[in-house]
Amino acid sequence: MKKTIRNKQHGFSLVEVIISITLITMVILAFNQLAIFSFRNWENAENRTVAYNLIQSRIEELHNLRDGNISNADPAVIWYSNIVSATTSTPVGGKTYTITTAISPLTVSFTSNDSKRKVVVTVTWTERSGPKSLSSTTYLTDWKGKY
Repeated sequence: MKKTIRNKQHGFSLVEVIISITLITMVILAFNQLAIFSFRNWENAENRTVAYNLIQSRIEELHNLRDGNISNADPAVIWYSNIVSATTSTPVGGKTYTITTAISPLTVSFTSNDSKRKVVVTVTWTERSGPKSLSSTTYLTDWKGKY
């Protein structure tokens, strides 16, 4: 009696191995790109948050200067004394942020010429994709008045 030997395949063919390696590589590359994209978005959000906080801090400094000038007992001190345009650089977390403050007078038709000051604070910094900036505008007034 002659036994017939059947060829039982126990494994994968070369084509199946190549296809599975290709699919695994594509999945790994997709996760890698997602991680890079997430990191860059996180970095951008962090930079914007620092810039926003620097703007807020500068505006509060100007409010304090104005309030100090108004509460000064000396009538010769004008409410907008020491409130001037300036540019400063601040290092935060290994990056340098440049804070530019532009002050300009506004004339309002029903009040005196010195009733308001327009304040524009701009923060600029450099990211991987190039220079970025964030800006905010506010107005300072003589809140105490001369009535």
